[in-house]
Amino acid sequence: MPGRGTHGPQGYERRSEDLTDDERRNLAASFQRAAVDAVMLKLGRALDRFAELAGEPCRAVLTGGGVTANSLLRARLVAMGGEPRPAGGAAADGRCAWTTRR
Repeated sequence: MPGRGTHGPQGYERRSEDLTDDERRNLAASFQRAAVDAVMLKLGRALDRFAELAGEPCRAVLTGGGVTANSLLRARLVAMGGEPRPAGGAAADGRCAWTTRR
């Protein structure tokens, strides 16, 4: 689908088909990092709010679908102190309960 473009370092618009393979990989990796950062930020805020309202920390977070299959997100959840446990038996769709130690 021609016509979709991105802005290069100098601010000019580039069409996606004009990007090199390395530029496409870098763009995809940058987008992934930004998306995971946003998810983790919102999750952190939600966990803080839960603890504030409940008077105790959240002990588990349930994730699901394609987002849970993202290896960077899974690594960040583990780094946060989570331990993945498949939810509902053999969850082929990627559902996972993360116990937290926050």
